[in-house]
Amino acid sequence: MRVSAPFATRRFLILFLLGSWPLVLSLMIPELLPLGLGFDGFLLLLFLSDWVAAPGPRQLRVEREVDRVWFQGSERLVTLRIQNRAAASCVIELEDRLPSRLEASGATAIVRMSGGARLETSYRARAMYRGVDQWHGIALRVRGPLGLGGKSWLVVDDRPCQVLPEARVSGRLPLGTTGPVRRRRATSPRIPERGDFDRLREYALGDDPRIIDWKASARRAHLVTRQYACPRRERVVMAIDCGRWMAAPSGDFTRLDRAVGAAAALATAAIGRGDRVGLVAFDREVRATRALGQGRAHLRSLIDDLTALASAPCESSNESALVATARLVPRRALLVWFTDLTDSRQAARLAASLRPWHRRFLPICVCCEDEQVRQWAEAEPSFIRDVYRRVVAGDVLDEQERARRHLERSRVLTVFARADQLSRQLLDLYTRVKRQALL
Repeated sequence: MRVSAPFATRRFLILFLLGSWPLVLSLMIPELLPLGLGFDGFLLLLFLSDWVAAPGPRQLRVEREVDRVWFQGSERLVTLRIQNRAAASCVIELEDRLPSRLEASGATAIVRMSGGARLETSYRARAMYRGVDQWHGIALRVRGPLGLGGKSWLVVDDRPCQVLPEARVSGRLPLGTTGPVRRRRATSPRIPERGDFDRLREYALGDDPRIIDWKASARRAHLVTRQYACPRRERVVMAIDCGRWMAAPSGDFTRLDRAVGAAAALATAAIGRGDRVGLVAFDREVRATRALGQGRAHLRSLIDDLTALASAPCESSNESALVATARLVPRRALLVWFTDLTDSRQAARLAASLRPWHRRFLPICVCCEDEQVRQWAEAEPSFIRDVYRRVVAGDVLDEQERARRHLERSRVLTVFARADQLSRQLLDLYTRVKRQALL
């Protein structure tokens, strides 16, 4: 922490201006000059004594309690703990300097503390932008007992702050990213991962007792076990459009933020099921790639790649992304294409680009619906402008529906959903693809 120069309060400035009037009037009445100089000198002595009496960095201790990792769109509690080791009471002005990726309305506070007291103050901050940043310290201004001046300094606390994509589904944390890990008591060994139910068969020596079907065993008067199909290990490639259309707003965030959150949820679920997952991010050119992989280390690398993605003010090239994806995946794979389609012409161009690659990929097109347009289309009009707005919004939704149907006729699976349902519907479709072995 470092101490800055003394600061003057508003009370001191008002008194100093009042004391300057005798100096101004002394130009006409010289007898007022000693009075003005005496008043201002006495005021300066009071200011210096107030500055000396104000507690400094050695008497005041401030600590911040905050999480290092945030999810985009989530709100967290930031707590500031203050300890006054001085004997005198004081008034403290606090300003917590947040990272540029967070927003908060209560990061400043004015508290009064008695000597030897401890105090906690807290506020809520919201993560708005993905990426890595750091905190910028806590600025303090401590007034003296007279309220004329005080000391100010900055408590250096430059701990890192990382904002990850929002990968929660139905309010639950995805597998393995971040969040508190609660230790559970040791239980019996887990049943190995298995696929869908296949058939019933007679019990054989060495079968796990947990897969015995007790109802079927009671009906047949002998032990019967459930047999499951072996799960398939699929290859999943996520292609994320980072062009200018993905910079369009979607609520408090952008279309790219929504796509990145759904991609993080899909990567978490797929790696949790043993699939190999890769990534291609593109706009006019291919901006980032991540080869197929699995495991928690690979998932962390994917999350870091997704966190760093940003939109570019240019048109996207589907062909270059498909060529890069084909080089990345030599065999047939599930291709999840995150983009924004506003009309059937864009859907036709995408379908034409994907058509030569149907033997190599099973494509899924994922688009986030515009919530504001949906609200305009469903709202009851009150004025003439509301009628026009509703008609235009209805036309936009109809055009998006035609785009979705065009893709489905071109053998492209689609997910067109609201922002709060995008990850859920994508995971449901991914589960159906695995269950029905569409690859």
